[in-house]
Amino acid sequence: MASLKLSHQPTMIDKASTLRASKNKTTSQQSRTQDAVKRDAVRSKIDIACQMINKLIADNGSRRACRGLVDKLDSMYAETKRLNLLAVTPIDAEEFGRQAVIQIALFTQMETAKEDVDGFIILVQTMLLLLLLFNLFLSEAKYCEI
Repeated sequence: MASLKLSHQPTMIDKASTLRASKNKTTSQQSRTQDAVKRDAVRSKIDIACQMINKLIADNGSRRACRGLVDKLDSMYAETKRLNLLAVTPIDAEEFGRQAVIQIALFTQMETAKEDVDGFIILVQTMLLLLLLFNLFLSEAKYCEI
């Protein structure tokens, strides 16, 4: 008896499945790339906001503007975290670690800016209170002279 040797020839269904898987993989990579670009853009916005906060503080600028920028930082950081999770797969340990370091540095920069704003606001409020007390003292001193 002759033995039949069955070999697997790719069928149209196999080819379609392979093409679909390849297309999904390409789409997934494109999506991750787009998410990474968006993440990097938001990171740049956070950096710019921190620089603006530092400038406002150095110039004795608006406390309200500082507080508004701090409020924006929180939402922008949440967006970078979300995009980072979409853009980086834990399978690529080196890239995952590199992005984690960047996120930690960004978080540290933001927290420093927030603390600077809090200190700035307290300083301005203290100066205003001292000015008010000084004016009150001067007005009391005038009445005592009469």
